[in-house]
Amino acid sequence: MKKLLALLLAIAMVATMAACGAKEPAPAETKAPAAEAPAETVAKTGVELTYWSMWNATEGQAKVITEAAQAYEAKTGVHINLEFKGRDIRNLIGPALDAGEKVDIFDTDYMVLVQQNGKYLADLTDMVAAADYEKHALPNLIKNVRSWSDGKLLAIPYQPYTTGVWYNQDMFDAAGITEAPTT
Repeated sequence: MKKLLALLLAIAMVATMAACGAKEPAPAETKAPAAEAPAETVAKTGVELTYWSMWNATEGQAKVITEAAQAYEAKTGVHINLEFKGRDIRNLIGPALDAGEKVDIFDTDYMVLVQQNGKYLADLTDMVAAADYEKHALPNLIKNVRSWSDGKLLAIPYQPYTTGVWYNQDMFDAAGITEAPTT
């Protein structure tokens, strides 16, 4: 369990540093190249995990996740089968898991992850506490995940995003704008 958390946290932290956009569209599903861990290490553990990602293989995040998975495999011998599903993962993951497909780790928008897929997720509260992850995360991201799951931490949020338009009322007032725009 600690190794799994280490992988999740490594991917989460490294992915936050990756570039945000794809330069060109990619097919809905692509597989990452296999990690090049020493054969004796992989053979010794015999452990494989399957990771479905919301990123396309050409995006910066996918490249960083691939490098993190390869480094993790080289260090632990645990092989990560990476499958980059693109944004359609939100429609694919539930039916795949319901059908018994082996997907050990998956990522998508963290709100969708918890609200639509919460029944598939393990409570990570104790693991996150043991790794002291919260001191590295934005408090509101953790708060949001917990608010959507009765106080449990069912996801590791690693990338904030804006889901609305924000403005500074003081600046509007100073500019003489008395009402928020409606178009």
